[in-house]
Amino acid sequence: MPVRLDQVPPVAQRPGRPRVWLWIGALVLLVMAGLAAQVLLIPPPEEGRPIILGPVVFLSLVVWAAVAGLRAMIFAGQQRSADGWDEVRDEDLAQRISCGRRSLDVLGASLHIALRAPDSDTHPLLDLMLVDEPAIKSQVTRLGGVARHSRLPGDVAEAPEDVLDGALRRVLGDLAPALAQFPQDSPITLLLTVETCVPEETLQDIWKQAWQQSGIRHAPVPVAETGMAAVDQWLDQRAADQSPLMVIALQIAPSNADATAEAAVGLLLANPTNHSGVATLACLHRPEPEHEQEDTSLIRAMRQALDWVPLQPEQVGQVWRAGVDGARNAAIAAQIPAALPTADAKPELIDLDALLGHAGPAAPWLAIAVAALNLQHEAKPQFVLSGEGSGETALWGMVLTPVPARP
Repeated sequence: MPVRLDQVPPVAQRPGRPRVWLWIGALVLLVMAGLAAQVLLIPPPEEGRPIILGPVVFLSLVVWAAVAGLRAMIFAGQQRSADGWDEVRDEDLAQRISCGRRSLDVLGASLHIALRAPDSDTHPLLDLMLVDEPAIKSQVTRLGGVARHSRLPGDVAEAPEDVLDGALRRVLGDLAPALAQFPQDSPITLLLTVETCVPEETLQDIWKQAWQQSGIRHAPVPVAETGMAAVDQWLDQRAADQSPLMVIALQIAPSNADATAEAAVGLLLANPTNHSGVATLACLHRPEPEHEQEDTSLIRAMRQALDWVPLQPEQVGQVWRAGVDGARNAAIAAQIPAALPTADAKPELIDLDALLGHAGPAAPWLAIAVAALNLQHEAKPQFVLSGEGSGETALWGMVLTPVPARP
């Protein structure tokens, strides 16, 4: 459940202070009313005896003091009630902010896309992305026919099962060294998401074989959540968990290849205090979703994602966009400057959908992996705006920072 600061109740309404001049006036009027009552209702005293005003004044003072005391008690009670409400509210707000500012360390990142040549590192890949070198083009698909898409390097005639198997092995091989730093009896929480034309039964067999031959001896424990909701729930409920979270996301040979990207992504995430001796690539701060597909909602989500760090908009180096429905392109182009206003240069926007095509459910993890790897060359915080390529899914904003920048 996303942390909602906008749902924190407002501060208590304080009662107005009693008006002194009004109460003094009331006392004067009460005394005058008593005197008038004595003149009009009480027979005059016998001739030669003075009029005694003391009891009238005293009785007026007693009545006034009783009413004023009751009013003071009511006011004090309202104040104590408001103080109690505000104290509980402040505690709730502080707890929400503390929870919202939790983060995960990125201990490992594996990224295989069309722009990455086999057996090469990621530095040339990032250079191509930063100069907007597109990989998407009209070409033959793995299932036959021609479509505008990008695919992993290799023989297009290779069976999708073999491509999937090779991609899984490369991703697991990239993450294995970081995983080896954890005790072998420690389970690994696994988020596996695959979009492919390969039948489910065959996919499970390929996965089991790839895992067994990867050399990883940890027992994988799958999670039910998918996408950024899994990270959000992890930060809510498992911030003290000792096991890391491994994310494996692939889109290989999708049934409809038009405007898509083949991608194989792996991430190893862990709570900041629950690992030692493992090099950390970046710090992934809490993702923030838009709650309605409206301009103001996306702007609020992006600003809140910055506030979780906390971070000023002008500190952002690059904005990585992935998995965004094409129908929202124009609106988002106008919303990003509104959400990330800067006095000088605007953050550099890299549209991964335009460079590669839509990576389906792997899109958000693709953007996170690219941003984390880019932090090894660019020390500026990275902003990720991602969805899953469907107009019905919410977009998420999140920030990745160098590890020393963790608040």
